[in-house]
Amino acid sequence: LNIAATFGRDASTYLEIGFGMGQTLLAAAQQYPEKNFIGVETHKPGVGALLMGVQEMGLSNIRVYQADVIDVLTDCIP
Repeated sequence: LNIAATFGRDASTYLEIGFGMGQTLLAAAQQYPEKNFIGVETHKPGVGALLMGVQEMGLSNIRVYQADVIDVLTDCIP
């Protein structure tokens, strides 16, 4: 994962593992628009809820993996 290319900018990037329904991640991304956030969750309804929130709030600083975090850390994030 090339963070700068993925987000279109260089910024501090935070990883949230197991974001549940995404409320905390959405709040953080809204409060800190200058930061990047990556969420990893296996629970499909949680991913859907987060993506709906991203769309409703017009956020552009969140990226999401629906996968096991071990796989994401092994294959995607150095």
